[in-house]
Amino acid sequence: MTHIQIPEISYPLEYMEDLMRLTPLITETIERDGLPIKSGEINLGKLDLRLEIAHFYLSWISECNEVIANLNLTLADLRALPERLHILGGLPWSRYKLLVRTFFHEFYRLREIFNTALSISVKRGFMTKSEQQVARNAFHDVIQEAVDLRNSLVHGRVSWGGEEHIELHLLSFARASGHRLVHRETGDEVSLERKLQQTCMKMVAVLQPEGVKVSTIMSAFVRESVQLTSKL
Repeated sequence: MTHIQIPEISYPLEYMEDLMRLTPLITETIERDGLPIKSGEINLGKLDLRLEIAHFYLSWISECNEVIANLNLTLADLRALPERLHILGGLPWSRYKLLVRTFFHEFYRLREIFNTALSISVKRGFMTKSEQQVARNAFHDVIQEAVDLRNSLVHGRVSWGGEEHIELHLLSFARASGHRLVHRETGDEVSLERKLQQTCMKMVAVLQPEGVKVSTIMSAFVRESVQLTSKL
């Protein structure tokens, strides 16, 4: 089955030619200075304005797309967890919570990356402080629903509420202790696999649109930023 992916952010065409100029410069710098083993960053030295802006977008978008790739990986693992239950080991309940927490950990990195990009934009004169505050507030408004969801699931409560979560919790520990749960009225065994499938798919249906939303708004901010930097 084909699943919708959270889309990556495209590099602005306005700076693509300048980006191509960066490639030989990066190669020359590595040949001269060697790999940046300690710092992890290549020191390109003083760049002309167009190259500086092109490099700024490269850093911003590359970091965002790394996070987006991790979000897609986490969603893929959530979808596959019910099928891989028997080969992964450990408590399914614990692994499910870990994957949800991982999604939000990566999701929040996008906010950090965005705030860093805004700070650099102000420092380099790409935008004013008032424009920075407007952008920051707009971004926060977009992700507020995901923030509230994260707080209710992984931060604001001691335990994860909801009937599905409680059932999955009980089923996981019953399986680990060699027991099984049966329906009180019918006597039928309650399937851990089925409950895990339902819970994982429901969570994916909630998380995936939030990822698409933040990717879309980040792409919009990149385009808006290009409108500002192109006037410099």
